[in-house]
Amino acid sequence: IMASHPDGKDLPIFELATHLAEGHDTESGIEYCLRAAELSSAEYAFPEAIKFYSWSVDLMERTGGDARYLAALERLGEAQDIDGDFAEEMKTCERMLAFEGLERRQQAEILRRMGSSSSKVGDSAKAKDLLQKALTVLGAAGDALELARIRNLLATLISKSSPSEAMPMHEAYLQAATGANSAKDVALAHKAMGGV
Repeated sequence: IMASHPDGKDLPIFELATHLAEGHDTESGIEYCLRAAELSSAEYAFPEAIKFYSWSVDLMERTGGDARYLAALERLGEAQDIDGDFAEEMKTCERMLAFEGLERRQQAEILRRMGSSSSKVGDSAKAKDLLQKALTVLGAAGDALELARIRNLLATLISKSSPSEAMPMHEAYLQAATGANSAKDVALAHKAMGGV
């Protein structure tokens, strides 16, 4: 396949990725699977992106020590979240948590994502537990906006049963988002407050 495209232009990326992954060609397979996954994501073909990211991660696990491993897992989890496969995203997050050398901020972000996914599948108790763990991991020295994001998710879980308790947490999120000049977070804070 590659010999028929000697200049490298118009390479059939998807065919090459599939061929190399199925043949367990780790060196070239990882590269082409990542390229195919990125192209699929750019075209909003998330089931295809999930397939290629999964293959790239599997090939990396065969070789061990690939510097792109954690980033590939993150992108896989994002694609699973967008595609609505929250149970698989949580499994991907568990694989990320098992990665050695994670910073506290990274651990907290992964736990926050898991809490969000648990909430989406209707497991509020597990979501609360995971979000509390994320807050514990970050501690008082954590980034103010990240702490507010986690508390905002917790507030969303209690907003129906205790709106008076939830609203101050949403307002604190809005304040942190405004201070950080994050338009996306400001919008999410207003959405949460509107929900209450």
